[in-house]
Amino acid sequence: MKRLCLLAILILSAPALLAQDEEIPAEKRIAIRQLLVSSGALWLGEQMGDMFLQQLTQSLRAARSDIPAQAFDILEEEVQAVLAEEMDSGNFEEMLYPIYHKYYSLEEIQQLLDFYSSPIGRKSVDVMPELTQESSQAGQAWGMALGPKINERIMRRFAEEGIELD
Repeated sequence: MKRLCLLAILILSAPALLAQDEEIPAEKRIAIRQLLVSSGALWLGEQMGDMFLQQLTQSLRAARSDIPAQAFDILEEEVQAVLAEEMDSGNFEEMLYPIYHKYYSLEEIQQLLDFYSSPIGRKSVDVMPELTQESSQAGQAWGMALGPKINERIMRRFAEEGIELD
């Protein structure tokens, strides 16, 4: 049985493993690199790190009001240091190459590069940090506003179905 499960896992994961190992032509790799830079995609890793740090800090402060301010300074410094090291190492960038290769042809990448070289493309990159942050905040507020409504409907449905929670 264990062998059958292992064989099934290998068979199911083979396409993903093969896709990752596919050689990306040098010309396309260069174009992808240009797109990652011009579109601000590399900045996305930093943005996600900042969002992670904010959420972690908020959760810790809510759970443990006794944590000294210095601990949050250390937390921020260390998270930022790890993110900077990882971004400098190119690991995140290397992870993106096969993804872009999978979804875009070289011609499509060239078209995207043309877009990001245009005034509206440059504006898109310039406003993306604020757009992402404000959209995330709006999504969080929306989710929090839906929480009571969802809870009310679930509890009503449970009552209708005779489900009791202690």
